[in-house]
Amino acid sequence: MDGASFFNAEKFLAELKAGDQDAILFVMKYLVFPFIMCNVLLYVIFGGRSKSGGRINTTVEMDKPKVVNKIAVPEAMAKAGKDQLVFCRCWKSKSFPYCD
Repeated sequence: MDGASFFNAEKFLAELKAGDQDAILFVMKYLVFPFIMCNVLLYVIFGGRSKSGGRINTTVEMDKPKVVNKIAVPEAMAKAGKDQLVFCRCWKSKSFPYCD
């Protein structure tokens, strides 16, 4: 069987534009519905929201809506006693704002 005779895309699109019920049902049944169901399944499996209610910071200065610390670099290096500083970006560090 020739692939061109099995499915004629031009004819199908013409029927779809004309409002042919079979073409519309085909699109809904085999394209739209599976796409929606895959998205719902992925949402259920992986969850749509984070477990912490959307907060990244779960440990540092929880009483503030936004944690911002300003410090001069030479002052921070002297305070840490290091010649190189690595700052935490994950909020999980025990020595925040420095990375463990």
